[in-house]
Amino acid sequence: MLLARPRGYTLMEVMVTVAVIGVLAALAMPRFGRTFERERWQQAGDMLLAIYHGERLYALRNDGVYQTTTPATQAEWRDKLRMDNPTPPDGSVTFAVGAGAGGFSATATRVGGPSNGKTRTINGNRVLGGTWTRP
Repeated sequence: MLLARPRGYTLMEVMVTVAVIGVLAALAMPRFGRTFERERWQQAGDMLLAIYHGERLYALRNDGVYQTTTPATQAEWRDKLRMDNPTPPDGSVTFAVGAGAGGFSATATRVGGPSNGKTRTINGNRVLGGTWTRP
């Protein structure tokens, strides 16, 4: 009569598998962080361009006059542009817009993360600027 071979994995096989997975995860984590930060940076740029186009359309409809905005009336400003709140639900990027007879400027500010406090800006001439560079 033949003896049946035991089924399952040895402790050594399981430990080697866990160690390999741990090394791979340790190598991948910094990459994921940069990817998330780059996504926030791109999202801010996209929203600034949406604000730019909304302001240009508003000026075309109102004889070239941009709407005047103060920080207390950001919701009113969005209503006039027929735009939703550009700030993401997690509050990772905040937006502020200033406009007047001469033009407008919009600023996206990163809140938290490695780029905390850095900004991206756009003005009425579609010139992008700020201190937040592509991660």
